[in-house]
Amino acid sequence: MKSAHLILLAITMTFLAQPAFSQILTSPDLFYMGAPIDARCFTSLSEGVNRTINLKTCGMHHDHLVKTEGYPDLIRDGFIGTAWKGKQEYEHGSDYYKSFAAGNGHFWIYSLSNGGGTGMFSSISLVKRENHDSVTMQYVAGGDRCNGGIDDVALQGNHLTYSVNLTPYDLYQLGNNQTTKLKPYDNLASCAICCVAKAIYSVDLTLSPKLNRIEMEKINHAEDISDQGDREMCFNRIIVKNTQAGKTQLTIAELKKMVQEFNVSCK
Repeated sequence: MKSAHLILLAITMTFLAQPAFSQILTSPDLFYMGAPIDARCFTSLSEGVNRTINLKTCGMHHDHLVKTEGYPDLIRDGFIGTAWKGKQEYEHGSDYYKSFAAGNGHFWIYSLSNGGGTGMFSSISLVKRENHDSVTMQYVAGGDRCNGGIDDVALQGNHLTYSVNLTPYDLYQLGNNQTTKLKPYDNLASCAICCVAKAIYSVDLTLSPKLNRIEMEKINHAEDISDQGDREMCFNRIIVKNTQAGKTQLTIAELKKMVQEFNVSCK
């Protein structure tokens, strides 16, 4: 037990040499067997599912994976994790996470995961260490790139702030208060590389995210946005008209007004 404490202290002091870890790895709750908890223990959580993670049966070793060259920029930014590969040629990817103290023995976990394809799945969960071998996770938000991907995560007082990437379809859904039923892809663009805005949220331990504002991408021409969907170009013109007028930071009321214009003009 004494040697384990010495190992933990040595690892902690090593990471503390990097400022990004000052609030992240000083708690033993985020260590397991003398090292930071394996990133795959956090990134393997299915969307929307809350559960207890058994630290004895998760991680690269349990999944028979080996470490490969990863993303040093993420490590410098305070993330834990690595790239990996499996026994088969198609088995490769990466898993990373960054943690923030949430209070009352809880931690926010911002995770990034790639399973070998083009996707980069990101999520936020609330974690609490239950005992030596387990943690509980509660899912907050997440997605793949423009389809709900998470960015701009920061701790502000007792709240975590973050942005959720929005496609034109997501933007419309967020501001629509009518019974109009449009379909992603068929009517409005909803592809994983079709970002047009970010929704800025804050959340605390009550796990009730609050939508604070919408930040529009600075787009100058309707043609610069995807034309996927039979009503997309009409929506694009409305988006560009607003951004060119300097309306890049929208309140919820302003977003609803823009979507209402779409409902009236783009039939």
